[in-house]
Order: sequence, then structure tokens, then C-alpha cells
Amino acid sequence: MISPTIRNIRCGFTLVELVIVLMIISVITMVAVPYATNSGKDLSGQQFCLNIIQMIRYAISKAEQDNVSIRIVFDIKNKTFYLEEKNNNQEDGYESVEGQPGKVMQFGKDIVNVEFENFESESNLRTLVFDPAAGWPIGRIDVIGTGFYKVIEIDGMEIKAFDKAK
Repeated sequence: MISPTIRNIRCGFTLVELVIVLMIISVITMVAVPYATNSGKDLSGQQFCLNIIQMIRYAISKAEQDNVSIRIVFDIKNKTFYLEEKNNNQEDGYESVEGQPGKVMQFGKDIVNVEFENFESESNLRTLVFDPAAGWPIGRIDVIGTGFYKVIEIDGMEIKAFDKAK
């Protein structure tokens, strides 16, 4: 026979308690998910800009060290960018830089538009030339993506990157 005191002991949670916990979890999720999604897009844009900056720094260093003309080429149609080095034996005068620095880089999927100021323009290509004999370039790259707008300014050997309000 079961004593009356043991029968009154409560085990588990009530339905009301479970519903309240689920509501709290839902509210936290609704607040956190959009923030986390936008952060990922911003990181992608930031990585894209960092890749460009790294390539510019390499171009400046190599041009200065080897006393050779280096250019960064942005292929708008194929959404790629890469480095080329002056070579007088080539028909167009430039050849791809060998190794990791010469690797063709892709624009990020969330990059909507890339605008260039003071770049040489030829069909779908935009180029910025780093030539120690001719002087260092001045240019600007506006990277417009889903949820972000970043700017890279090149003033000779100085590079600045910052966010711009949309």
C-alpha cells in the first residue's frame, strides 16, 4: 500500500512550464539569427577587401624590390582579380605572377558591385599599375555587397580601408 505522502510528490514539468521555456528560446533565436547572418556577410566582404589589400601590398613590395612594373587586374565579367608582372617578351607586355601571390582570386558571392576610381580601363578589365619608374598610383575601390559597403583607398604606398554608410 502506498502512503499518502509519497503520492503527492511531483515528477517532471508541467505543460505550462515547457511552453514558457520554448517561448523564451524562440525569442532568443529570433533576435540572434538575423544578427549572426549579417555578420557572416560582413566577414565575407571584409575577407574580400583583405585579399585585395594583401595583393596590393605584395605588388608594392615586389615592384620596389625587383624594380619591375606590377599590375593588379580586376576582371569584372568573370568576377576575378589577379597580379601580372611586366615582361617585355610577352605580346601584351605582362605575364601572370607565379606562385601563391599570382593566384586568381574570386569575388565573394555576396559582392554586388565593385567600382573603381583612377584605374586603367580596357573592356571588362580594370587595372592598377605599380611602377617604381613611373611613380605610385592613386586609386579607390568601392566594394558594395549585400548588407555592407567598404572602401579601399590607395595613395601611393599608403593603403586605407574603411566602412562606408550605405
